[in-house]
Amino acid sequence: MSLIKKSLKTLLLVPLVDAALSLACYIVDPFLQPHTFVGPHDINRLLSVYLGPRPGEKSAMTFEAYHARVMSLAKDKKAPIDAPVFGQPITYFGPFPSNSYVTALSFMEAAAGDVRDPAALARLMENRHRILGLFMDAEKRDEIQTILAKPLHETAVSFAAYLQGAFTFYTNAPDDARAFFVKASAAPAPSLWTRISSFFGQKPSTWLAESALYMEGRCLLVAAQAAMSAYDLPAEGNDKLDRKKLSQARTTFARYLKAYPEGLYADSIKNLDRKFDRLEGHAQELNAKLRALVVETFKKDPLSSQAYDALDEYMNYFTGEPDPHQDAPLALAVHILSRIHALKEETLRVLLAGVNARAKDFAPYPGLASFLKALLLTNLKAYKDVVALDQTATHPLNKVQQGTQILRAKAQLIQKDPQGALETLHALKKSLTDDHLDLLLMRTHMILASPPETLLQDAVSPRVRELYLERFCPTQAIERLMEDKSLPKEVKSIVETAYTRRLLLEGSFEKAIEKKLLSKDEQKEVEAYLKDKNTPQAQLRMGQWLEENISPWHGLIQDDDNLEEECPECKPADLALVAPIHYFIKALSLPGSGNSDTQAEVLHRLTGVCFRGNEPAYSCLWVHTWWEDQALKAIHDKDVPKWFHMLHTRFKTSSWAKKTPYHY
Repeated sequence: MSLIKKSLKTLLLVPLVDAALSLACYIVDPFLQPHTFVGPHDINRLLSVYLGPRPGEKSAMTFEAYHARVMSLAKDKKAPIDAPVFGQPITYFGPFPSNSYVTALSFMEAAAGDVRDPAALARLMENRHRILGLFMDAEKRDEIQTILAKPLHETAVSFAAYLQGAFTFYTNAPDDARAFFVKASAAPAPSLWTRISSFFGQKPSTWLAESALYMEGRCLLVAAQAAMSAYDLPAEGNDKLDRKKLSQARTTFARYLKAYPEGLYADSIKNLDRKFDRLEGHAQELNAKLRALVVETFKKDPLSSQAYDALDEYMNYFTGEPDPHQDAPLALAVHILSRIHALKEETLRVLLAGVNARAKDFAPYPGLASFLKALLLTNLKAYKDVVALDQTATHPLNKVQQGTQILRAKAQLIQKDPQGALETLHALKKSLTDDHLDLLLMRTHMILASPPETLLQDAVSPRVRELYLERFCPTQAIERLMEDKSLPKEVKSIVETAYTRRLLLEGSFEKAIEKKLLSKDEQKEVEAYLKDKNTPQAQLRMGQWLEENISPWHGLIQDDDNLEEECPECKPADLALVAPIHYFIKALSLPGSGNSDTQAEVLHRLTGVCFRGNEPAYSCLWVHTWWEDQALKAIHDKDVPKWFHMLHTRFKTSSWAKKTPYHY
């Protein structure tokens, strides 16, 4: 890969840096993959170890199964449902989980049982199918509405009204949708066929009446929150909550439970009771119900599909203090991981005592107790106790236990035991391949002052190798590696790339050519610059080329709060970077710029690219916080206003002035 392409890849994938974060130890993390072991805040990864993948993540009803089932619904009635109608793509996941295969089929099954006209039944099925794809193509909404409005056989009228209500509900018009559901619930008198079937013991379906009544309540509940945003907390959102509609929603759900105490949506309505508590700010009642929800869910079936939902709701809305001696282990883990950095020392100690006292309860979740202990002890800065944690239960494939050992290795570094950390990390390498593991290995070797060759052989991640060579390895060591004939070919290539970038970043173009390190295109660009480097045009061209193609590593690794303690020796190599801005400034100082278009473009790049008002351009300055760099701050405060004024007076009619609408 050419250096330009490699640098572009780096530039595009570099993460943003939190300017407020100042650490003595700058560990650069340009484009490492997310770690695979469980760490602080990794709630979903932790739960996946014990509950498996979330329902629907790896499996969903196939289109073929959906198609076959729909076709079978009207088979006896010979409804003219054409295959092309159901051959179009359908969506399973959307903003409304109720717009899914399962709910679509329940509607179709009910319609197939009650609608006597084959053509009307086919239309209903086709329309319900179209609504499934509503969120794939918003432009289809008008077309769907037109189709839904067409008249149907009298036995299909109530089902058509229900569909119009569903469509309107999914398009965020709950008040309008409610009117359709009310109409759908007013079904006509039972047909002769229904009365005959009932006479022979076949009970008529209540699906339409049940579902329409339930959706009336749903519409009222959504409409009650119409003025609220996702950021409105219950106490702050009270003035925006339509209490009349909220009360009507409660009344409607009560009507449903009275009519259908064991109905299709009885459990849903009972669960929505927590929603009412949340909206009305009944925190104490809500906390009690959430705790009971988790306990009951795991008591009934700890591996059920409801386990994720219960824990998600608990994590998002439980505002009380956990009971470390009674709460379900996974609920306790969710609470700790979601709030670990906000917990006070006293709470940390209470939680630690609770985990220590419940070995039997944690037994179904291998490694969980040790991981929580390691996490709590780390936040208590009890690093000696983290190192002393029992390792005998470590399973090579358990990501939770791997996370415990990562915390243990970090504690060993803080305890000034890099050799012990190295042993812990080497044990992990037998089962864990991870960029962040290699990053921790890099830190450890830098503390041990290991030779670059040792580090490069131990940390096998290409990203970490590149990171070390380009940002941390001393230039003299890289030059020595360049002469090492024993290096593996892939390592030699990374060393050459790193050395080439160093030379370009520091403006050592002649040496880059001498060492024959540049690609054909790169050499052409550099030679053109060296030939005319005393002209404004050459300086402008080189600055622009560096700005667009070459960028030094930057960014802070922010995966923990102990970085400074772990690795005070991890300091970047001292590079004499010559950023693009220096070439632009040089272009202004050379004779021959005068009133040329070149000078106008240079002024544009200095004021409209390098300094966009108070927004620093990393691609031009190669720093994120120019206000902390005294030289750049002086340029911003004194020179930039002059350059801007010159651009908009001397070159006010130029295209460059029009591209620079920033005023100082």
